[in-house]
Amino acid sequence: MMPNFKQLFLISLLGLSITGCSQLQTNNSTAISNEIKQQLQTEEPIVAYFDKDASLGEEYDSGYSATPLKDGYYRKLLGRDKDGRFLVQDFYQNSHKKQTAPFWIKEPLALRSFDIIFTDGPITTYFENGQIASTANYNEGMEVGLSKTFYHNGQQAYEYEIADPDLHSYKIKFWYENGKPAVEGFAAYEDDKPTYNAKAWDEQGQLVTDNTEINNIVESIYEKTNE
Repeated sequence: MMPNFKQLFLISLLGLSITGCSQLQTNNSTAISNEIKQQLQTEEPIVAYFDKDASLGEEYDSGYSATPLKDGYYRKLLGRDKDGRFLVQDFYQNSHKKQTAPFWIKEPLALRSFDIIFTDGPITTYFENGQIASTANYNEGMEVGLSKTFYHNGQQAYEYEIADPDLHSYKIKFWYENGKPAVEGFAAYEDDKPTYNAKAWDEQGQLVTDNTEINNIVESIYEKTNE
């Protein structure tokens, strides 16, 4: 869940001096005049807006907008650390509820991307109802450790961990929305086509062995978590 490098984005942020989780500050030499302040819609450090389908793209500015978008998201810049990483947090545009917990981004251009692979470290995302949607950890653009995804009701939907990166193999577990087990074992991908070495059950608890039927169960759970 890329790079098409375009013009640098942070020209408007020159003059900001922030480290760690410190607050954005200005001094007398960079003070904003009252005339300009009257033109501002917000004094919050919002650095990007995204449309509701932004995460489907794999480009730095896929879904990016310079202005708010209905049903979309916006991103606040919270600070920087000694290594130059950016601490950001995303929010739902309509409700202003958090869409993520604060997380780190390394590259300035990635501030314009809604794709979480640009995350450096752990990230937690939320549904608009406040329930956790997913947890994951990234290092240099790669997922590390166990990643989890949840249903809107708070029940865990699935989890996976890379078993063999060379074989594109994953250790997986899937659950139905009622908490009953759906799939458990391993999945290997070749040309984006999965082959399962796993136990699987339908919603009535009957064993499923056909690879296509197992994949249908997996795809159905994916769709429900993306609603």
